[in-house]
Amino acid sequence: MFDNQEIEQGESGSTPSVPGDIPALVRRLATSIERATVGLSSAKAEVILEASELLAVTVLHVHAASVNAAEALERTSRSFDVDALTGLPNRLLFRDRCAQALAYGRRRHTRVAVLFIDLDDFKSVNDTLGHAIGDELLRHVARCLQESGREVDTVCRLGGDEFLILLSDAIDETAPVLYAEKALAALDVPLRVGDNILRIGASIGIALYPEDGQDPEALIRQSDAAMYVAKRTKSRIAHASMVPATSRTPTPATVVAQSDPIGLLERSLQESQRTVADLKASNTRLRAELESASSALQTADSGNRHQAELLHLVAHELRNAMSPLQSASDVLGLMHRDATVLPRLELILRRQIAHISRLLSDILDVSRLNNGRLAFKSEQLDLCTLVSATSQLMSGSLQHRAQSLRIASEHSPVSVEGDPSRLRHVLTTLIEYASSHMADGATLEVSVLRRARQAVVWMDYSDRHADAATHGVSPLPNSDAAVDIGSPDGPTFALFVATEFVKLHNGELTLTRDRDTALARIEICLPLVG
Repeated sequence: MFDNQEIEQGESGSTPSVPGDIPALVRRLATSIERATVGLSSAKAEVILEASELLAVTVLHVHAASVNAAEALERTSRSFDVDALTGLPNRLLFRDRCAQALAYGRRRHTRVAVLFIDLDDFKSVNDTLGHAIGDELLRHVARCLQESGREVDTVCRLGGDEFLILLSDAIDETAPVLYAEKALAALDVPLRVGDNILRIGASIGIALYPEDGQDPEALIRQSDAAMYVAKRTKSRIAHASMVPATSRTPTPATVVAQSDPIGLLERSLQESQRTVADLKASNTRLRAELESASSALQTADSGNRHQAELLHLVAHELRNAMSPLQSASDVLGLMHRDATVLPRLELILRRQIAHISRLLSDILDVSRLNNGRLAFKSEQLDLCTLVSATSQLMSGSLQHRAQSLRIASEHSPVSVEGDPSRLRHVLTTLIEYASSHMADGATLEVSVLRRARQAVVWMDYSDRHADAATHGVSPLPNSDAAVDIGSPDGPTFALFVATEFVKLHNGELTLTRDRDTALARIEICLPLVG
């Protein structure tokens, strides 16, 4: 049924022999199957084509999965060869590259250099400025070492504050020295990290193949020993030839025989401690990033809820404001029949225009409060005087409803710290709110007193809207939750603004109702001064 030549060579005559050609091979097989079904009945052809399509899709899915698995394996293998902090090759990859460079050097009779670099007083940076600053300094050192050499050279972070450099094809002894001098000059440049200016020094030991060692381990040991000579003599750069003969370790056997066991144990312990410290620092960074992300998510959710509540309150206010205007517009059509409605219509329009103007002003105040641009003039003031002056301003509104206002206050000043205009706005809003909930002819009792370290304003009245559902103590609307405080129409935006202004003064605003007596109390608590 199949044309073998077409299957093997395809239309172009090339043989797909690698996995990357599988999609092209599947397409050619599908074309061959379509050609082979030309002479068959439509039913058989349809079955064959359907089966071939299913097989082709399965093959392509398997191919894609195998490609993804191979890529994931390659990424995973690369991650084991790279230092997580600096992105440099780690000890394992360094040894592999060093072995390759030594093999090349044996064949071509060329030198290979290994440099051991240890930073000076790095521990004091971690102890005084923290691991975050220390990590940034290590990344800076890695960049300086990479920029000091060639692209073919390998810079490795051995662990902690120790680095290894592999210079392949080093022609003579001067090349490693030139590299070391260039690296030290780059490290001598002060580094600014935030408000801190860091100066870091280093000591470098140099070992050469074939003079100082025949394998990667030997060269690393000899360069390490040379680094300690540089640190001890404060010469900053030392060659393995400067290490005393009794300390030189050309072979692993003599290393074990001549080394100080206690010294080796101490070095191993120090290296283990550095590794554990690095792991702890990485874990701390990951936990901090996770907590920061979680906090940002919670802040975003809170902000979204806050915005939704604001929109709900604004829409509620605008809906109530537009309803009387619509009614007034409907009444205009009756003007030619009854001119007596004109004063009432004018009164409605004036009230609603004033209401909308105040609503827009409140919206602007909240916007300025949220972005930190709200004008706030803090001064020491007497709360008794402020309450008395505000009550006089509101007396006309209360008289319109045949209501009265009675003030009881301390004989001596009750001093608070705040913005007089913002606190007057709060008092005006709350008196208007209480008045709207009182029956005509009722009295609003306002008291100013001291309580512990707080200045307190009480507004007591009989709430004609109180019922069993509104019994108890409730916070007035705030940025955390816009609650129903007993109004038939729900919370108002003006109350929201008043609550935000009280919070701006480090105060608290609450409402208490008694279901049996219908008595209500609005309480403002502010920090007392003096």
